[in-house]
Amino acid sequence: PSSSMYEVSVEHIRSSGGPLRITPQVDVADQSGVVIYSGTLSQMSFEGPSLDPGDSRTYLISISWPDEPGSVQVEGDRSVSFDLSGVTRPADR
Repeated sequence: PSSSMYEVSVEHIRSSGGPLRITPQVDVADQSGVVIYSGTLSQMSFEGPSLDPGDSRTYLISISWPDEPGSVQVEGDRSVSFDLSGVTRPADR
């Protein structure tokens, strides 16, 4: 049987209060605590090994607002939401 992988990525970033002027930074760690992605929310994408039916994986996603000289951080009540998309593909792509 051929081996497969899954890929997780971000789609449909939404923000209350208008467009984001500062892009949130994201770290994704696997179950063992190894960081497998570090970068911007809009570019977040990572892969994992094949899952059998009923299997699951747990990831810790940490989101932070970077300190940029002269920039205004998130003010007041504001929320950011996004969708995670997962697809399966052959491992030998």
